[in-house]
Amino acid sequence: MTELVSLVAGVAALASAVFQTLTLRKNRAKDAQAEALMHYRLMAKSFERDHGRKMTSAEYRDMVLLAATRSTKYPDAKAWLRGPRRGRRKPQVTHRRLNLAVLFLPPGQRERYRLEWAAEMATLEPHEAAAFALYILKHAPMAGMALVFKRVFGRKAA
Repeated sequence: MTELVSLVAGVAALASAVFQTLTLRKNRAKDAQAEALMHYRLMAKSFERDHGRKMTSAEYRDMVLLAATRSTKYPDAKAWLRGPRRGRRKPQVTHRRLNLAVLFLPPGQRERYRLEWAAEMATLEPHEAAAFALYILKHAPMAGMALVFKRVFGRKAA
């Protein structure tokens, strides 16, 4: 549901930016905002020409963010474009997923993997940590079976 809301918000922001660009082009405005919007519109057109398709809202947002972070004219543009942080996963959810994934591992190796994965998640952004925890949970049964087979059968020569 939150993905749908963010997608709709991204499309609305894209439509708003395009409308503003067209309006500003008609008025031949000379301010910095008009120049930036016209620049983004031209970049979107060149993307469409090069790739044979229109940019998605995520690609457009990433292009604008990248250009804004490189710009010295608009130091607060990145924070404004990202907007308020809503819908972030709470850290408890990621740690619950991690703890559940550890249950699939052999008892002697659980603490080692828990510490390793928690250290990896500590270096990531919250949304990346949530995706990492989900990936670990998805692949934990297979990793647990591999560790059990390694213990039972030992290492075999190729």
